[in-house]
Amino acid sequence: MSATQLVQAIRDDLRAKLSKDECKQVQIYGGAVDVKTISNKRFVCPAVMVACLGWKPVPEQRHQFDTRFAVFVLTKDAKGDEARKLAAMALAEKITRVMNWQAVGSAAPVQQVQCQNLFSGEIDQKKIALWAITWWQSLRMGPEIPADLNNLLCVTVETNEPQTADIEMTTDIDLS
Repeated sequence: MSATQLVQAIRDDLRAKLSKDECKQVQIYGGAVDVKTISNKRFVCPAVMVACLGWKPVPEQRHQFDTRFAVFVLTKDAKGDEARKLAAMALAEKITRVMNWQAVGSAAPVQQVQCQNLFSGEIDQKKIALWAITWWQSLRMGPEIPADLNNLLCVTVETNEPQTADIEMTTDIDLS
């Protein structure tokens, strides 16, 4: 699964698990949400923004990349300062509970899940509360494995040379 497909799957999964009352807007966002973002963009709160924050190659694993994802939670001042902050925390907590952290988007298991309050004086002045849920997930980004090879069960190799070592079965085949 590609990073773009995974971001879409996360968005769709959260939209299905959160009611319109809990979250009015669930969308894909281009990166991190911060005070400048809040100043320049209008959000329909409570809002959830799903983003891919980037990736880095996994050492010695061709086409494998550790990819960082985030879900940003925003709430606005509707019933006062305290209510806004508690609403953002509650929504971040619910997202943390309802996401399937063992297989987000049917990709590799997630690692280093973290939920963080992004409170700042500037954000608070805008009467917004902001939380981020972040994690790392390993993705294969490279040539697709042809569908007809998915059914490959066994390869027999015959040689006239004497066997000097045991041959081990594997399901990990690099086609590049």
